[in-house]
Amino acid sequence: MTNRWNIVLGIIVIVLLIAVLVVQLTGSPLVHAAASTVSAAQEPTCEITVTSGGAASAQPDMAQASIGVQVIAPSLAQATQENDAQMAAVIAKLKELGVADKDIQTTNYNIFPQRNFQNGKSGEITGYQVSDTVQVTIRDLSKISTILDQVTQAGANNIFGVTFGIQDRTKLQSEAIDKAVADAQARAEELAKASGVQLGDVESISQVVTPTPIPFGEATAQAAGSATPIQPGTVQVNAQVQISYAIK
Repeated sequence: MTNRWNIVLGIIVIVLLIAVLVVQLTGSPLVHAAASTVSAAQEPTCEITVTSGGAASAQPDMAQASIGVQVIAPSLAQATQENDAQMAAVIAKLKELGVADKDIQTTNYNIFPQRNFQNGKSGEITGYQVSDTVQVTIRDLSKISTILDQVTQAGANNIFGVTFGIQDRTKLQSEAIDKAVADAQARAEELAKASGVQLGDVESISQVVTPTPIPFGEATAQAAGSATPIQPGTVQVNAQVQISYAIK
């Protein structure tokens, strides 16, 4: 009987010890720290995110023109010979006017048969059309009218347009980004004020990259001896940023 009571008392003591250990662990700093960490991770971040743009413009310092020759002749041999001769004269004139080899690039060369269409059906070949196009970079804008006039006299009969640009856009790009960031700051402050909160530190910032269109004007070939009117205008560089601010 005594041995049985001793066993029962031993079991009770073990149960009490386990209970005490559970209570101590539950109230330990480590468990509280872990609970606090989970709670903090689940707490949503409060912030204001704005997307804003800026622009900077300047006078262009370069131009590009697509200059071509198109010839139609009864035979392919005649069409290619005439086209080659006219384009060679155009390129020679470009070099004579100071355009470097690196700034003359062939961008298109096509041969098309000319057919006699009757009742919606293609008939026999009546000739051939050969076209050749070069893209020319003009770095001295004071020569642009002279160049366009003289290449037409040399044999060019297709000018698809003139585009203007900036050779080094770094400074304009930086200016546009500065304006975009300043505008984003102003927008965020306005939103914070309207919401009754205070703007905090920047949480994240990124630049939104979008294609930048370049303004262009069409060049029209004039009669010999006249100057083709070209207006360079200005070139604009755009930048867009997205910034997230913490709020207090």
